[in-house]
Amino acid sequence: MANSESEITSYNDTYLNHKFQSKLPLYNQFNKLTSERGNVAWYINFKNAQPILKRDLANDFYNNFECDETGWKNFYAASYQLVAADKNFYTSFCLSLNQPDTTSKVR
Repeated sequence: MANSESEITSYNDTYLNHKFQSKLPLYNQFNKLTSERGNVAWYINFKNAQPILKRDLANDFYNNFECDETGWKNFYAASYQLVAADKNFYTSFCLSLNQPDTTSKVR
């Protein structure tokens, strides 16, 4: 179900051209850091979430995200997992840095 024809067209393009995150090399590299199974899993891709963060975060927090210095925008993604097994609870937190842009190096 979709709200508009353009949304269906966009989804169709994403699906047919394999643009899902699970098809991207950076996502697959990040996914190797996480455990195979989890009862609760939380994942955020910072670049994709930027419009939501800008809308919902307080200005001071979003400015820290957007700054040119070390900040959240320097990270590709984060995930948190909670796993319950044999009456024990395990958690994992993964955070991955963006890959350096090798095409813009100054010679």
